[in-house]
Amino acid sequence: MVIISLDDIDTISSKIRSVRMMLGISQARLAKEANVSQSTIARLEKECRKLNPSYSMVYSIVNALNRIGSGEQTIDQVGVKDLMHSRLIFVKPTDSIKKAIMIMKENDYSQIPVMENGKVLGTVYQKDLIGFASNPKKANIKVKEVMEVPLPEIDENAKIGTIKSVLESWGAAIVKRKDKAVGIFTIYDLFKASKI
Repeated sequence: MVIISLDDIDTISSKIRSVRMMLGISQARLAKEANVSQSTIARLEKECRKLNPSYSMVYSIVNALNRIGSGEQTIDQVGVKDLMHSRLIFVKPTDSIKKAIMIMKENDYSQIPVMENGKVLGTVYQKDLIGFASNPKKANIKVKEVMEVPLPEIDENAKIGTIKSVLESWGAAIVKRKDKAVGIFTIYDLFKASKI
């Protein structure tokens, strides 16, 4: 007994073309909305079996068609620069653990970048400071002694949908404009923007 039936790829391809035509949008616009190339859309509509699209590609295209059809923009299409913290709060490697804890408490941060001369050198996480918070004798240890690797860097023009895996792995990312750190983007920023 078949409970769920999946359309074959030719049927899906035909439906994508039909819906695109019904909505009156070009392949180029659909490609932009789905974050794929225009030639991918053309090949998907014409010679789908040769293209052998991935599930995520088809999902992205169908999701774009649904967004366009309903007239709404999902959070995935919003730019990082529209939601990031543009005030980049950080500590220096020579700052004390006490100062890092105070800044993190004041700003309700779970991690904070370590920077010097505009360069991101590392990251300090709450979990790294647990032992220090209860031991005032260790509060003057320098941040550079406990910092971990820097948070990943993302371009300010990136779309939210393209950085989800970074947030899942790291919880935050440094936002760059060219070679300059201009902000930070966290999972909390994503949650604030969510319609849930």
